[in-house]
Amino acid sequence: MEYTRTKIHPSLVVITTLLLIHCLELSFGKEGQCYQLVFFNNSWTDNRPDFVVNMTFDEQGSVHSETTVNREIAYPVSKFRIIVREDKKPSTTMYNVTSRICDLVAMFSKAPIIKQAYISAMKQSNMSFDCPLKPGYYVMGNMRLGSRNPVISFLYRPKVSYTILGGMYEELKNKSLLPLTTYKMNVKIIKKSCKEE
Repeated sequence: MEYTRTKIHPSLVVITTLLLIHCLELSFGKEGQCYQLVFFNNSWTDNRPDFVVNMTFDEQGSVHSETTVNREIAYPVSKFRIIVREDKKPSTTMYNVTSRICDLVAMFSKAPIIKQAYISAMKQSNMSFDCPLKPGYYVMGNMRLGSRNPVISFLYRPKVSYTILGGMYEELKNKSLLPLTTYKMNVKIIKKSCKEE
């Protein structure tokens, strides 16, 4: 069954192309100018005892999660959405994907901005992207985008915040989705002096 649905904001294709062309230049940014993610009003749910999730957020803009899967999930489905919010303007969806977890790698490859974050996350995680998802203990350790990262510097806008919505679901035989875990992260990007690092 073809399950994957993706919506990419039209400007994202242009943005990511320009970003890749200027990646080296943006990586260094302006001298003395760095950026940091600030998380606020974060929440998540889990479906215990089958799927237990613990998440922490630190002041340096990193996320740490520990997930215990206590039974095999035949068809795990992931949802991931980024919403852009700006003062007094309607919110817009920058990225939206729903996919079986074993198809996610192909989905992330379609948007370089997301692919870079995915590669970074996988270097700090033992998360499985297989179907079925086997019982086990999965850790994503202190995922953080560096203060000189081209993605974070490009997305910086003083009046803009981002809401990241997502979750893991189990696709049942009737094709309905049972929530295993859901999360909501609100993010602001702030500018700071590189001397603060």
